[in-house]
Amino acid sequence: NKLEWLDLDSNELTGPIPTEISQLNKLEWLDLDSNELTGPIPLEINRLTNLKRVYLADNQLTGPIPEINQLTNLILLYLADNQLTGPIPEINQLTNLRRLDLGSNKLTGPIPSEISQLNNLEWLDIASNELTRLIPTEISQLTDLERLWLGCNQLTGSIPAELSRLTNLERLYLDSTQTTEPLPPELANKLWPEFCDDDGNGHELAIEQLSRWRITLGCGNGNFCPGDPITRSQMAAFLHRAVTHRSRQEPAPALGVTLSDVDEDAWYRPYAQWAVAAGVMRAPDEKFDPGGVVTRADMAEMLTAAFNHITPLTRAQGIFTDMADQPDRVVRAAEALRTAEITEGCTDNPLRYCPGQPVTRAQMATFFYRALHPPGVDYY
Repeated sequence: NKLEWLDLDSNELTGPIPTEISQLNKLEWLDLDSNELTGPIPLEINRLTNLKRVYLADNQLTGPIPEINQLTNLILLYLADNQLTGPIPEINQLTNLRRLDLGSNKLTGPIPSEISQLNNLEWLDIASNELTRLIPTEISQLTDLERLWLGCNQLTGSIPAELSRLTNLERLYLDSTQTTEPLPPELANKLWPEFCDDDGNGHELAIEQLSRWRITLGCGNGNFCPGDPITRSQMAAFLHRAVTHRSRQEPAPALGVTLSDVDEDAWYRPYAQWAVAAGVMRAPDEKFDPGGVVTRADMAEMLTAAFNHITPLTRAQGIFTDMADQPDRVVRAAEALRTAEITEGCTDNPLRYCPGQPVTRAQMATFFYRALHPPGVDYY
């Protein structure tokens, strides 16, 4: 067989990968990404010794990763977003490998120290598995490494200081449970925080960028809780941090603001006081309603009040079809968000805003990201 390239990416393929694939002994490029393939990766794949690129990510493959150490021509190996189990197999002979992505599976056991022998590796993603034990210091020998994903596992111990030797490293992806101790400055400057429950979420880029900006700290245990509605107390904190990020200066603390339903020792009290004093959030009759849910109408008012670059027009244009019962200030604020490309509304035909709909934490992240994201800057 003379076939060198097999590309069946995103074709809604189902069933197992046939063992007969091993007969394609000239194959260099195998791309079966983003299908609905099931069952194990066939052992016979190790006969395809000419393989240079293997893309099997985003399927429903199960079982262990087979023996592939003889595939010494491999440059790229993508097995992410499956349900693969068992340990990371021996791969120390794959010294031509530049990118290895095993993320978002169910792999167990330790990170093998022999991974340090992959001395051409530039990207290593083993995040979002069930890997245990310490992070091996031998990873510091991967001197070509540019990006390293380690978060959302069950690893123990601290981040090895030896990783500071990775002078080519651009980004280190960790979850919040791994950064309880200060990182060496060389690593802290490259930290890209991740959350363990936002993989595949359409708002993931925004969530993780807000985390890097320290606008969100997550909901605990390395998670973000993307589907939870955002409360007014949480919103006050997000707004304060976002304004600080944009202006590069923390707003002056509010003095003399009485909020009768906010405890004096509540973590969000200074944020709530600032938000009310600055006119960013309302507190009728000195009631802040900290547990109240933020709606899309609330969000529009808050963002236009917090950021002076999002300015409502003096008169509403009537572009949304479901705003007839909303105050004029809400209508103009929502239209300002659309003009600023912060929201496209909730439906296109007819164009609706859904003002009474609660805002989830994930949606909030995208609203904030678009409000703060400088045009022409690509963070990834």
